[in-house]
Amino acid sequence: SPGELIADHPLVDVGELLLDKEARKLVGVAVDGMKPEIYYFDAEYAKLQATLDASFPGQRVNFQWRGNRVVVSTTGDQNVGKVYLYDTARKTLELIYSVKPELDGKTLSPKTVINYAARDGLNIPAYLTLPEGIPSKALPLVAYVHGGPHSRDHFGYEPTTQMLASRGYAVLQPQFRMSTGFGWKHHTAGWKQWGLAMQDDVTDGVAHLVKQGIVDPKRVCIIGGSYGGYATMYGLVKDPDLYQCGINWIGVTDVKMLFTVAWSDMGGPYMDNMGTLMHGDPKKDDAYFQKSSAIENSDKIKAPVLMIYGSEDIR
Repeated sequence: SPGELIADHPLVDVGELLLDKEARKLVGVAVDGMKPEIYYFDAEYAKLQATLDASFPGQRVNFQWRGNRVVVSTTGDQNVGKVYLYDTARKTLELIYSVKPELDGKTLSPKTVINYAARDGLNIPAYLTLPEGIPSKALPLVAYVHGGPHSRDHFGYEPTTQMLASRGYAVLQPQFRMSTGFGWKHHTAGWKQWGLAMQDDVTDGVAHLVKQGIVDPKRVCIIGGSYGGYATMYGLVKDPDLYQCGINWIGVTDVKMLFTVAWSDMGGPYMDNMGTLMHGDPKKDDAYFQKSSAIENSDKIKAPVLMIYGSEDIR
């Protein structure tokens, strides 16, 4: 039977166990929340974390500790990533390298965490990046949908988001139902919901920002790769008057093809078992596949769309 519960989180799955392999002990747990969190069970590790946090206020600080040497990595709104060597005996901190020195000293657009209610009441967490130095009112918006769909976005520097924000766009990254890491209920709420509730979660996020006055409803675009490419194509199908344009790279255009082709790396026992639960049964759900197919409904697309695929990508 299970023992004592030692770590839990109200929004996300508890993630990586933090181990001191030399001492052969569990020292804490890392939680991949909408912002990363670390909880230590070991007093010495907690003390060192507090010392390093005080040296880098407002930054996310991770470390690896061996003897009197600690490799420290830091990230933040204005810090893509830096690595230091800390000597616990001498109390010295030495910069080793910067992940992107070309961005050092430059102002980046901060990524914030928001939550909004989908039309059926499900809470949808999301990242919102607003352009630096511009009033957050009636902005053009890019809805940037992650791939997977059983995946998620993460906090921190993301080059596409920063590029768009630097050019005056607000960027919304919704963690729609089916996204992983937010509990079983959030994940299973997206089963067999391609083009349905999964798509509405994106639309409802746009509506949330429009209602707040942050976004101009006449200047909204949708983009994404893989499943995000599907959401782009189907968003243009389902809400042709909402999006002014779309960008789809390596996107799925026909959900049923996940099951009906032999040359895809999505085939095999995984898709035969869990795949049918999550994405539909090709033997029983033909009406669903027809309705959710972007290519079968492409005549409804009115906005311009850029589709990007590699010439040697057989998928």
